[in-house]
Amino acid sequence: MHFRNNIVVFLLLVFAYLSSPSQSYKEDFKSLNRALLNLNSFRCEILIKIYEDYNSASPHIVQKAKVNINGNNYLSEYENRILLSTDNAKLLINKENKSIIYSNSENKKNYELYNNLNTNTDSILSTADSIIFIKKTNDYIHYTVYSSKSVIKKTDLFIDVRTFLIKKLIYYYNRKFVAKNNKVIIEYTLLDTNPAFSEDTFSESKYIKSVNKKITAIGLYAGYKVIENNN
Repeated sequence: MHFRNNIVVFLLLVFAYLSSPSQSYKEDFKSLNRALLNLNSFRCEILIKIYEDYNSASPHIVQKAKVNINGNNYLSEYENRILLSTDNAKLLINKENKSIIYSNSENKKNYELYNNLNTNTDSILSTADSIIFIKKTNDYIHYTVYSSKSVIKKTDLFIDVRTFLIKKLIYYYNRKFVAKNNKVIIEYTLLDTNPAFSEDTFSESKYIKSVNKKITAIGLYAGYKVIENNN
């Protein structure tokens, strides 16, 4: 399962079938798309549970991630990796091999981890056989998407009614394409669209310093190998 492969661009395709006319998936998915594109300040924690089989009682892998966004500043932590992106620099810290990849940063949003752990609306709708409205509660809107020809044959998608961001995803993998009937649950917890960040949350100075134009690792990361990638 590749959670980090491509930056997800939320485009909306409208040729999927909706079984329940009482709830417009078009409007809900447009709202979801707008909510992501308009993210300016955001904090969340992400819990990823991977099951070997659809009916497994317990996950065999549990992973956690954190995402912080403030304007063009982005910070994520996922397993042994930290990604920091600001107007000044982009850092990828790998705790496993004790390295930091440093590059100059363009002034653009880099919501890479959040986007890749979120749902690819374009892909889901373009391959969907049907989109079923399940229910709407005070907390979420629930849709089920069936895609018989996709690697993920079924997706349960829960949209937060307050923020219109994804609250929870359940992926059921297609045995035609993978070895087992894997199931993956991704839960977005502590969704905060008005967070108060400390002054050093997005500071490169926690990780690196520049002396005579040479970048070196400092603090908790002193001794890490720094690889400059400014091509």
